[in-house]
Amino acid sequence: MRFRFNRAFTPLDKNNNSGIDYGNASGRMRKMKHFQSLTGFTLLEVLITVAILSTAIIFIFRSYTASLSSSKFSQDITLACYLVEDKLWEIEQDYKNNPNPVTSGVETIEKQNKDFDCGYEILDTVIVGLKELKLTVSWKENIRENKYTLEFLTYLPPK
Repeated sequence: MRFRFNRAFTPLDKNNNSGIDYGNASGRMRKMKHFQSLTGFTLLEVLITVAILSTAIIFIFRSYTASLSSSKFSQDITLACYLVEDKLWEIEQDYKNNPNPVTSGVETIEKQNKDFDCGYEILDTVIVGLKELKLTVSWKENIRENKYTLEFLTYLPPK
């Protein structure tokens, strides 16, 4: 069915009540539909899309850098745990082999291009052979100093 709009549109036309002339269709309507299909996005739509995408990208990069830093900190804590375990083993061996073992000390250990300060202190308790150990590993990460401390009781047999 072909139709066209009158130039002077009136709600109630003399011929029909709709105001639409159902005569021959002009090419204007087809041209208008063709023109509407060729139009793209408006500048406002493009700007809003760019703003939303840039905000999403910023959040993705921030979460990525946060996960990298937390992964690095986790790696440092794991290394500190291994250093404490090594130091505990050294203390136990020192107590087994040395009649007068050293009861405190600090040493610097370089691992993964970082200096880890590993300190320990051995304190006597009321129970014979039971010792209180305080092991501390500290390292510097950029401008912040991190510290991992472990305090526990262990049995070191008397000589």
